[in-house]
Amino acid sequence: GGNLILDGKNSEINLLPQKTTWGGIYVKNAKSKSIIINTKIKSTKNFTHEGIVLSGGVNFYKSDIEIKKSIISDSKAEDSINIIKSTFNFENFKILNSISDAIDSDFSSGKIINSVFKDIKGDAIDTSGSVVSILSSQIYNVSDKALSAGENSEIYISDLDINNARFGIVAKDLSNIKGNKIQVTDSIEYDIIAFEKKSHYGPGYIDIEDVKYEDKVIAQTNSEIKIDNKKITTTILDISKYY
Repeated sequence: GGNLILDGKNSEINLLPQKTTWGGIYVKNAKSKSIIINTKIKSTKNFTHEGIVLSGGVNFYKSDIEIKKSIISDSKAEDSINIIKSTFNFENFKILNSISDAIDSDFSSGKIINSVFKDIKGDAIDTSGSVVSILSSQIYNVSDKALSAGENSEIYISDLDINNARFGIVAKDLSNIKGNKIQVTDSIEYDIIAFEKKSHYGPGYIDIEDVKYEDKVIAQTNSEIKIDNKKITTTILDISKYY
């Protein structure tokens, strides 16, 4: 029921472990918006407390959150930050050296602006049932997906630079990605991919313009990828080997 205020406008705030990790943050059913400004959050593990076990080191459930000029680093949690059924605004935000996913947005809406995600061992941005805008941001060195839109998400991207991810831009399960001014380089598997993972949802859709990429693009049958108003030919694709 209470919100979180970490106001580092006058002096940087540091949340650090006494030893190697600490238990993180959980905000639930807050009646007003939480605000984090000029704060470094380091070495969280999955939040556990009195029988509550969460996937994130930092978690917001039905609690709106604004983060500016802040860094989450060295997370040992499944998600560095997990947002569920909330609205969010992240600006000048960095997530660095995460052992798994960086941002996990579930049934939420928000904006990610002028932000950086680097050295992520899972997905950099993973959405389910969410509406998210990603603007003027960079994603580097990602072991899985730089942007993964799933379960009927609506994603808008502009001025996004992705380098060295296993997959660059991924739309699946009735998710729709639109945008422009996008660069995807040095992908391990695919720069851009659309498919159906869960049969009770459906295919994925991508429509993007002004894209620089290395021609590693694949659209599963029934899915659709359009780049600079040109549709990519679809193909039969077994996605089980990627999960």
